Amino acid sequence: MILFELFYILNYNVSINVLKEVIMKITFFRFNVEEDYWNVIKDFLKNNKATEYDLRNCLKHTSTNAIVEKCTRYYSDEIIDQRDSYSIQSQRYVNFKDKLDFFYVPREVIEKGQEELFRSHINNMIEKYSIMVDNGIKPEDARFALPITFYSNVKFTLQGDKLIDFIIFHYYYSKFNEFEEVLNEFLKQFDSKYEILIQNIMRIVKSKANEFKNFSKSSRLWKKAIKPDELKITFHNNLLLETSLGASICYRMGSPSEYIEKFGEDKQEELFKKIMASKHESVTEHGFMTIQFPISRIIHTHIHRHRLSKMTYTSITDAAKNFSYVIPPDIKNKLVCLEAFEQGMKNCKEVYDTLIKSGISSENASYALPNATKIDVVLTTNIRDVKHILRTRLCERAQWEIRGLAYWIFAELYKKYPLIFSDLGPSCYSGKCKEADMSCGNSYIFKKFIDNIK
Repeated sequence: MILFELFYILNYNVSINVLKEVIMKITFFRFNVEEDYWNVIKDFLKNNKATEYDLRNCLKHTSTNAIVEKCTRYYSDEIIDQRDSYSIQSQRYVNFKDKLDFFYVPREVIEKGQEELFRSHINNMIEKYSIMVDNGIKPEDARFALPITFYSNVKFTLQGDKLIDFIIFHYYYSKFNEFEEVLNEFLKQFDSKYEILIQNIMRIVKSKANEFKNFSKSSRLWKKAIKPDELKITFHNNLLLETSLGASICYRMGSPSEYIEKFGEDKQEELFKKIMASKHESVTEHGFMTIQFPISRIIHTHIHRHRLSKMTYTSITDAAKNFSYVIPPDIKNKLVCLEAFEQGMKNCKEVYDTLIKSGISSENASYALPNATKIDVVLTTNIRDVKHILRTRLCERAQWEIRGLAYWIFAELYKKYPLIFSDLGPSCYSGKCKEADMSCGNSYIFKKFIDNIK
C-alpha cells in the first residue's frame, strides 16, 4: 500500500475495497519543478515549520498538470471555479442514446441501499432523452434533461500555489463522494520525494477547518441581496469617467488634481475615442459593473470560462430546495418532447427527495438532478472583459441560451453607454468571421439587431 493511499484511509475512514472500485482515474499527471529549485524548497521545509504564506512562496515557480478521466459533468463544471487553465470534453454534440452505465453512482447512494433506484432513474432519463432525439431535437438541447452525473473528462493545469487551493477545495467539499475520490487519486500521483511538501500542505489545509465554516456562511451572503430570476445590471461607477481618467494618467503631464475637476463629459468622450483608436484597452479595466441573471446549470460554464471576472452562483444543493428548470425552445415546440421533458424533470425532483428521505446527503443526492436545473448567477466584471465575453457569445454559432443572454447584456450596456460599446459584435460585424469553414453566413442578424436598438 503506497503512502498516500494509506494517508487517505487513515484520514477519511474509507475502506481499501471502496477505493479500488472507483472508476474515475487520473490518466496523466505531472508536478513540474526545476530540480535545483526543489532541493532548496525541500531544505527549507525540513528546517522550518512552514506557514501557508511560506508554502505559497515555495510553489510560486511550479505547475501541476493532470487529466481526470470519467469524472462527472458536475465535477468538471465545479473544477472551473478554481480559475486556472482547463479543457473540458464538450457534450454539446455527444449522442447519449447508447451511453448506458456511462454515469457515476455516489458511494453514499450505494451504502444506503439506493443504487437500484438511482440507476433506474438515470436509465429512465436516457429514455426521455432518446424520445426527444428521435423526434428531431438536437442532442445539445436534449442533454438538458440528463442528470449531472454523466461522465466527462477534464484536463487542468494549476499554476504555482493554485495547488494548495485545489487541495483545499476538494478536502472541504469531501461530502461529495466524487470530490474525495478525486483528491485521493490526485495525491497518489505525487512521487514519494515530494512527501514533505504534501505533508505540509495537508497540515495547513486541516488547520483551516473553522475558517472554512465561516467561508461557507459568507459565500451565501450574496443571495440575501438579490431577487431570484432577476435580470439586472448595476454600474459601480461612471464607466466613461473612470476609463478616461485612467487614460489621462497615462498621457497627460502634470498632476491629476490640476485637471480632474474640469474633466467634463466632452473631454471624456474625446479622450475615450483616442484610446480606442490606439487600441489601448487596458484603461477600460477601471470601469466595473455587476450583472445578475438566471441560467441553466449546464450553460453557466460558458460564462465561467472568462476567468478575469468574479462569479458567484447558486450551488446545486441550494437549487434543489427551490427546484426549477430551463426548457429549450425547440423542446417547447414539440408536444411529445415537451411531455417527456417535463415528466423527466418531475422524476428528477422525486428521486432527489426520495434519496434525501433515505438519509443521503444533499451533496450526493444532487447527482440525480438535471443539467436543466436553473440557477442564479452574479457576475462582476469590467469593460474589457465583458467586451471579450460578448464578442464571443454574440456569434450565431454560440449556444442559444448564452447567446440570448449576451444579446440582453449588450442591449442594456449599449443603451447606457453607446460610445463605449459601439464597437461590439461578433467577429463578422466588424471584419472577417473567425469561424472559418463553420461560418453561419448570417452576419446580417446582428446588424439588424443593432439598427433596432439605436
